[in-house]
Amino acid sequence: MNKRESNKQMLVDLLYVVPQLKLYYSDNSNFNKLISFLSEKDYCALDDLPYPTFKEVSDQTGLSVGVVRKMVKKMYNELLTLENEHFLNFNRIEIVFLAVFDNRIAVFRTNKIEILPRVGETVEVPFFKARLGVSLFFVERIKHSFQGDVQRIYIDLTSGIYNMFWHYRLDKALSTGEIGIQELISLNDREIKHKLGIY
Repeated sequence: MNKRESNKQMLVDLLYVVPQLKLYYSDNSNFNKLISFLSEKDYCALDDLPYPTFKEVSDQTGLSVGVVRKMVKKMYNELLTLENEHFLNFNRIEIVFLAVFDNRIAVFRTNKIEILPRVGETVEVPFFKARLGVSLFFVERIKHSFQGDVQRIYIDLTSGIYNMFWHYRLDKALSTGEIGIQELISLNDREIKHKLGIY
């Protein structure tokens, strides 16, 4: 099935890469009004700020709705094509370490780390001990996010030592439908193991 791309979603997607648009179209004044409007507010950072509609963009820029739609489609397609010789530049990095233990949360952020830990590796964070009561963790998952000119790397830490068998069994249970995503989110490891009959 061939899904049609939504112009509205293209506009929303472009809001996540406004700094990239500024770089890409710096030599093309035809897009200045639209890019200027898109960069006036940080729609992606403010949860209570609704995304702009094509009518709002049109009213603020003086461009017709049809022209705005064409420009959005052109920008979106030019950025996301193999023929594009322009490299997107995510030149800032933010790494977020997050640990949850016994309903308590500890987080720290950094913008530089020499070696990024991988899933399953053991990480000791001694300055988490006062808050969480533990300092030894393993990397449960890593998520990358690209927005603006920032690459964010989220590293979720779980207390204890990585158990390859348990993670294999959990992945198998998810893929066979023994447990669902909602259960994975709402239940802790002990409850999931009980449900799967491991103990």
